[in-house]
Amino acid sequence: MGHRVEALQDQLRCDVGQWARILKIGYVLRELQVEFVAPVFVGAFLEVASWGYLVEPDGFRARFVIVDEGDRAARAFGTMRFVTVNLATGRKVPGPDALPSDADTNLLLARPTTAEYLQTIRNVPEAWRA
Repeated sequence: MGHRVEALQDQLRCDVGQWARILKIGYVLRELQVEFVAPVFVGAFLEVASWGYLVEPDGFRARFVIVDEGDRAARAFGTMRFVTVNLATGRKVPGPDALPSDADTNLLLARPTTAEYLQTIRNVPEAWRA
């Protein structure tokens, strides 16, 4: 989970702490599904990637993949469901229309699309490539 928070800050200039202060909301992991598809051995270097793929009234769904950097094959992949909660009450609330960012431009436009990224990875569900 930590990679998502760090990547948002490092790559998109989005600070989760700032979201909490400004919007008074947080995102709580509600569901997690993971499939392990190949072993990982000591000394392997792994890449963790994740992306949102479905916005819902009370949160969003994201997919993730853990990839061996050497052979670009997934070792695990899965999905996560996050719900938006009011930080004062802990109750579900609708998500905001937009999230604060300190970036001058939309940095997402400079990143590969999910389909482009997944073309470089083996062992992921074919449906994810669409």
